[in-house]
Amino acid sequence: MTYTIEISTSAAKALAKLEKANRLRIAGAIELLSVDPRPPGAKMLRGGGHGRWRVRVGDYRIVYAIEDDRLLVVLSGVVGHAADRGLASQRAVRPVMVVDVQPPWQGLASC
Repeated sequence: MTYTIEISTSAAKALAKLEKANRLRIAGAIELLSVDPRPPGAKMLRGGGHGRWRVRVGDYRIVYAIEDDRLLVVLSGVVGHAADRGLASQRAVRPVMVVDVQPPWQGLASC
């Protein structure tokens, strides 16, 4: 029994932006999801209760939902590594909130 693969427009756009080698690797993994939507290494995502899964392909994650009653896999996104998205460098540079606190003894007249 094979599952039908539906790809959201946002996932299709994300795939189109990838380099050809990465796009081919991910396309191969997507094809394998039609045969086995829960391959070894696939993990169910926590939170939301939507039954979404993810599988890693190199530095990328394929995020999808499985509808067993309709034999359907709905691909909702392809997410790259944080360093590739520039988020890791933003986190490192983001300033921490600084609060100017004066020590309690400062400003008191000396006795």
